[in-house]
Amino acid sequence: MNECELVKKILNHMNAEDYKILINKVWFRGFWVPGIANQRSDKKWRPKVEFINNDVVLNRKIRKGGKHNYELLIEAMIKMAEDRNDETYLLYNVVRWITDPDSHEEIEEYFNQLENKPKDDTKNDSEEIKDTSEKDDVNVQDNLLKKENEKLKAEIDNWKNRGKKYKENIQNLKIKCSNLEQENNRVKKENGRLIRENEKTKQGKDTTVKEYNDRIIALSVENSKLKEKIRGKYKPKKNIVLSKTSGVSDPKVLCVTKNPADVLIKGYNIYFLTDLEELNKKIYTETVFD
Repeated sequence: MNECELVKKILNHMNAEDYKILINKVWFRGFWVPGIANQRSDKKWRPKVEFINNDVVLNRKIRKGGKHNYELLIEAMIKMAEDRNDETYLLYNVVRWITDPDSHEEIEEYFNQLENKPKDDTKNDSEEIKDTSEKDDVNVQDNLLKKENEKLKAEIDNWKNRGKKYKENIQNLKIKCSNLEQENNRVKKENGRLIRENEKTKQGKDTTVKEYNDRIIALSVENSKLKEKIRGKYKPKKNIVLSKTSGVSDPKVLCVTKNPADVLIKGYNIYFLTDLEELNKKIYTETVFD
């Protein structure tokens, strides 16, 4: 037997006056009966014992994170027993149950004997409380179940609506992902096109620079020749002296210099190299110079 079952047994054997006092103590502390609307609008209205003496009501919490209804009843029963200060008082069994765990078996046996005791023909105090018919009790339980069923249906509908909303959100996200993927592919293609154009432009630039360099070298050579004609005599700045080998006509000579104008010698086929990086090119590696 647990505390909730203890409360149920005591409620079955309370007299009408004690029950009224008990309900007065818990009613405005948050005690409530599920399925009964506006139950606090009438301060004189009190539920009959059949309305509350069941697991559905007793195990209800007065609010989220608050106490159960049966816990409020236990606290009120203890207060009433302490005020009476009588160990023979019915509610004193609650005090013993809470303060003395060893008394649980004895208290449980006590209530078993009360329930098995032969009933008198006269109406006792507990019967005064139970003055509603079985039909009323069934109706109350039925109303409670209907309220619970409606609450569960509302929760199911709520979850269905949330599920529908989640599906819509997922579909919208899929569409966004597809659009982003298409945009990403477009950007990749555009990037590839720009890279190819850049390579083409770079190649064209390199070719143009090479052509300009070759033209500069040719113009430098022509300029040197013109200078020689004007001066009538060439005096090399770097004292370069080459003696022509007898029997060889216009020997091929490779000259490495930054300024071809500094070197101009008659009777030699001179090829100027102004960039050492060009030394590995075909024109130099496959040409035999004297």
